[in-house]
Amino acid sequence: MHQITPVVPKKGEKVRNAVWARQLANVMVWADTDLRLRPIAKYVMFCATNRKAALYFPLRSTSALVIAPRCFRLFTIVVYSSPMFREMTRTFRSDRALRWIVFTVAFALRLVVLLEYRDVPYYDRPYSDSEHYHRRAVEIVGGDWLGAQASFLGSPLYPYFVAAIYKPFGISFTLLFLVQVLLGSATCVLIYRLTRALSRDGPYPALLAGLMTAGYGTFAFYDVTVLMTSLEVFLLCAAIVLLVSERSGRMVALVSGALLGLAALGRPNLLLFAPVVFLWLVYRERNRGAARSWRSGTLFAVGCVIAIAPVSIRNYVVARDFVPISSSAGINLYIGNNPDADGHLSLPPGSGLDPSRLYDTSRAIAQEHTGRGDMKPSQVSRYWTGKAIEFIGHSPGAAARLVWKKFALFWNHYEIPNVYNKYYVASRFVPMLRWLFVSFGLIAPLALIGIVLSLRKRDWGSPGGLYAGFVLIYMLSVLPFFVTARYRIAVVPFLIVFAAVAPWRVAGLIRARSVGWLAAVLLVGVGCASWVNRPGSEGSYWLSRSAVGKSYSDLAAEHPEEADGYLDAAVVELKKAAELSPNQMAPRFYLGQVLYQLGCYSAAAQQFDAALSMQPGNNVAEQGRDAAQAAYQTGGDKTDASSLPTTPLERALQYRRAGNNAEAERELLLALESDPQHVRVYNELGFLYASGKQYEKSIEYYRKGLRYAPDNPVLLKNLGFVYVEIKAYGKARKQWEHALELNPSDQSLVQALRQLPAR
Repeated sequence: MHQITPVVPKKGEKVRNAVWARQLANVMVWADTDLRLRPIAKYVMFCATNRKAALYFPLRSTSALVIAPRCFRLFTIVVYSSPMFREMTRTFRSDRALRWIVFTVAFALRLVVLLEYRDVPYYDRPYSDSEHYHRRAVEIVGGDWLGAQASFLGSPLYPYFVAAIYKPFGISFTLLFLVQVLLGSATCVLIYRLTRALSRDGPYPALLAGLMTAGYGTFAFYDVTVLMTSLEVFLLCAAIVLLVSERSGRMVALVSGALLGLAALGRPNLLLFAPVVFLWLVYRERNRGAARSWRSGTLFAVGCVIAIAPVSIRNYVVARDFVPISSSAGINLYIGNNPDADGHLSLPPGSGLDPSRLYDTSRAIAQEHTGRGDMKPSQVSRYWTGKAIEFIGHSPGAAARLVWKKFALFWNHYEIPNVYNKYYVASRFVPMLRWLFVSFGLIAPLALIGIVLSLRKRDWGSPGGLYAGFVLIYMLSVLPFFVTARYRIAVVPFLIVFAAVAPWRVAGLIRARSVGWLAAVLLVGVGCASWVNRPGSEGSYWLSRSAVGKSYSDLAAEHPEEADGYLDAAVVELKKAAELSPNQMAPRFYLGQVLYQLGCYSAAAQQFDAALSMQPGNNVAEQGRDAAQAAYQTGGDKTDASSLPTTPLERALQYRRAGNNAEAERELLLALESDPQHVRVYNELGFLYASGKQYEKSIEYYRKGLRYAPDNPVLLKNLGFVYVEIKAYGKARKQWEHALELNPSDQSLVQALRQLPAR
């Protein structure tokens, strides 16, 4: 081993250069045993002590030609050891630089999503809640600042946010989405700062949290929808960032409370977290004196009230009724707690509630049942709250099971759609959403590990205590209602924070050789990952297909030269929507309108009739049926029903009737590619394979169908018949008994059970 004489820095030299030269020279000599690197090492020492950067010094020496095979290795050693590189690394590692990296990555990804999202037919045709917000924003731009009634939907702030963009620039969905993309990118930076406040392991956990947020597809998806989700999450994160920042003072607490109050205007149950923040502030500042600790909590509460007060005052002025934020709590509570509730946003069949006119129908039903002619919004809400409490009181066991089901849905990997379906949009129009692989199923197990390891010292006054408290309180506030991705998304920023610090916490356990804690963490992590990522109850694409079909119909009216193509596409989408959810009124109604436009009047009248059977008394549907019947009686159909475009399921049924089972199978499998939750297709495939005595494949597809519709009596009944064919009588009995519970009037099942052998 060659030895290098240490160089003592002369007067005026930087010590770090001499230290670097000594270390590098020794590394170079150690790295070589057969080649003479000593001259190069001395040259490095000379350059460093004279403050001359010599990153390319091998090229200046004839010895570099001799050591060519090791040039790259030496160059790497020099670069990583140089003061210049260390200075660059120090700059790169600064919080400001890392925050810009997070923002840039997030913005670039979301910009691609926005550009691809422009291909969605309803891009500039919002529907459901989005249509309400858009229409209200247009009214505000037109000068109607107060509106005509108290707020019903949970986001009275969002229309004003949209109107602020519409007013100077006109109605531009692209500009609106671009602003929300900027907010979403800024949210990634806020989550970086939330993690920085929690982690003591340098900036890299925070960088990981920011990049995870940037790659979380659900955040990017909601940034390009006409919903308050982006604004709501941004305001929430900003409020908590202020609370955990190193700054303290009256204005910090006041502004933080105001930001949380503004976020609550989009998600009112966030207010349930305010008392927790109040107590956390009091506890955190308990050592600074009682007066100061209580002052911070009080100012935070005042900030919340200041943010909410204008909406409450506005509601009282226009409705003469005290509605703090919105009046939808009662009906939402009933949707989540009734004999037909399943934990999702699903209206009880036969209730008369219409999702497109939920306020009007809920108010009309309440007035009819109470006999009161003009109920105020708060009274309507109390009526439905009473109905929900009545169900809980009469069926406590069913209510408890429902709470457990909603808890399981809350912690499932599947992002339950509400207005817009991310999975449908990703599969048809926005492939970038498929590349954003960070998912709830990845975050939640890591977050649980991070929570356990961050709070094992029980430091409740730390940021970790506040974050964990929010996750708990917010989850408890959702469970009484129903679970959707849009309602759950508020906890995701804090789960990402804990998920990002988890690897560093585990690394600390490894360094400390805490075998017990490591074993416990491994057990918890694996168990949570398997439970969160278990198959869930995935919803079908019926609502999205219905919206796309309606948009194609509108495009046909706007572009007459391309009307035929748009109308054909509308027919296919609306037929698929009706197949996916046969009991929904909207696809039938819109399909009737499209068929009327095509001149297929007899089929249009049939669709309007089907819509009326699901929603009797719908005046628009009655008018459409009457017009279609009159047109048919006058001149017959202009377009024959047989010439209409067909869906894969329709073609499969035609092939099966013709005895061509191979083509029927191909069409059915094609249908599943575009609609993996198509329960009827699973039933047809099960029947097709059973008729060919392929019982294992038949059972496989029946079970897949039951995954999406576990209480479908047709699937249960048919699966039971297959079990009888393979003499699995016990399994057949189980399926049939369940089917009979769901459909007690099925006498064929009663007879089959009587004839079933005991074993």
